[in-house]
Amino acid sequence: MLSLSDLPFPSIIEPLDYEAIVARKLARVKEILASKGIEYVESEADDLMTLIEADAYEELLLRANLNERIKQMFLAYATGSNLDHIGISRFGVQRLTGVRPKADVEFSLSIVKDTDTVIPAGTLVGDGVEMAEIVEDVIIRAGLLKSVGVVELQRETESFDGKLEMILTPLPFVVKVKQLTAFVGGADVEDDERYRERIWLSRERRTTAGSRAMYEYYAKSANVRVKEVAVSNGGAGVVDVAILGYNFETTDEMVENVLDGLNSEEIRPLTDKVQVQIAKIIDVNVEATLVVRDLQLVDLEAVKSRFDEFEGKFGLFLSIAKVYDLLSDSNVVDVELNSPLNSVKCEFNEVMRFSFKLEVRSAS
Repeated sequence: MLSLSDLPFPSIIEPLDYEAIVARKLARVKEILASKGIEYVESEADDLMTLIEADAYEELLLRANLNERIKQMFLAYATGSNLDHIGISRFGVQRLTGVRPKADVEFSLSIVKDTDTVIPAGTLVGDGVEMAEIVEDVIIRAGLLKSVGVVELQRETESFDGKLEMILTPLPFVVKVKQLTAFVGGADVEDDERYRERIWLSRERRTTAGSRAMYEYYAKSANVRVKEVAVSNGGAGVVDVAILGYNFETTDEMVENVLDGLNSEEIRPLTDKVQVQIAKIIDVNVEATLVVRDLQLVDLEAVKSRFDEFEGKFGLFLSIAKVYDLLSDSNVVDVELNSPLNSVKCEFNEVMRFSFKLEVRSAS
């Protein structure tokens, strides 16, 4: 399937050349002055040349701004609300909303009451900046001081570590709040790159043959937490689908969402039986000593980042030769590799996850 990265850069977007703009404006000024019988010889020190250069810079900024505006009309480069307009108006694909995370909180009274105390759903707690809402009524039974409930953060994000322990909604009784857990189980609003990928994949959603791209599109549309999808022929009439969540966290709920989405009669070809599974993770520990020319030029984080192209991607093969290559650069004289000792081959439903133990030694 053709990728957006395979497309040539749009020719309508002009290259920017400040010197060429200055030369054109200077030639025009000379032409105008010559028509009035004035010969002008430019000099970097004169005021007219300064004005020409300032005007050229203004034009450069305008052209750069125009280029950026034009780029926002193309799927490959559009961002934010511009991408939303392209996705909805041209492809009928809407950006997936996020999920609000939840936390457990404990509510306690200042004195024991002889009747049940109800803290109603919708009651707000916060810290002056963030707010969370009680999901269901919390009941503190007669004769007790405490009860535990669940609150939902009032924005969509993967998690939140802050403490929200102030009652913001006026109540006819005194109650204190203690947050017992961090806010978890949420998801960020779909980012531009994931949304762009789904828009591109959506071209396959109307196929009657059940293409890989079609299954990938609907799997990613079923749950915003799904980061990677692999599709394989599981035999006659069987389609195997593996999914991986962000941060290598894939839940049974995500599997159910994807399975329900792919088994819809409007989506799945009648002859296909779809099976969805959680990705199998192969942990790869990279342990090595890098012998370098200059210790001050070593950037171990940059070394680790070279492995990103292999991490969390289905069905890849990482050879020992490639490991040496990823650990090497112009500053590295030698690599003493302790792990891995063999190449790593992932099946269609397997992904690699890396950990590192890297040491550095001077070659001198």
